[in-house]
Parts: sequence; structure tokens; C-alpha cells
Amino acid sequence: MTEGAAIVNLSSISARWTTTTEALAYSASKSAVMAITRGLANYLGPTGVRVNAVLPGIVDTPMQDQVLADVAAIRGLTPDTLSRQRLQTIPLQNRSGAPETVADVIAFLLSDAARYVTGQGVGVDGGQFMI
Repeated sequence: MTEGAAIVNLSSISARWTTTTEALAYSASKSAVMAITRGLANYLGPTGVRVNAVLPGIVDTPMQDQVLADVAAIRGLTPDTLSRQRLQTIPLQNRSGAPETVADVIAFLLSDAARYVTGQGVGVDGGQFMI
């Protein structure tokens, strides 16, 4: 890669915040993505290559629908009930995000506007996890 190039990895807010046993393995894998992101940012920084990650929270995707169905079944809830409970944890209007919102952050991190940003995990989660 040449100077000025950028890499954006996809992690998850679960890399920073795990509250359920159902998400332990998923969270561990997303934490590994963050370790790789930081390591590559450190290694590639001298060459001018930036490496960051995006950490989506609850986003309206087919994967999210499957997570709701699977976890609701484990907990003996309906997917709608579980969805309402989860959305109550999001400060920004108690709503999920749209895929386009995540794409916008990725586009920013790939752009020259983020030319001094590297080694970061950018949460796109409506404030569900604040640092």
C-alpha cells in the first residue's frame, strides 16, 4: 500500500461492551479485530498508511434479525420484546441505526478528511457505549 492509503476494519461495539453470555465468543472475535487494527496502525503508520475500525451497534440488517430470533428463543421471549428491550439501551432516540450510517463513517475514515486518524475504533451505536 502506498502513502495516504487507508484500511477500515469492521468490528462491533461488542468489542468494548459485553453484557450477555450469548455474545461472549462474538465479542472476543471483535476484540481481536481491534487488536489487529491497533497493531497494523502502529506497524504501517511510518509508511503513511492509516488503519482504523468501525464498531457498529444495533443496525437494521438481516444479521440483526437473526440475532434477535436466536437470542429471543434462548431467553423465552418474542423477537419484538427483545428488540424493544435492546433499543431502550440506546440513548439516541431508542432506535437502531441504518446500514447507510455505518457506510458514511467508513467513507469518512477512508477519506482525506481523516488523514490524521489511525488506530481508532469509531463507535456507530447511537451512544449505546460511550467513552
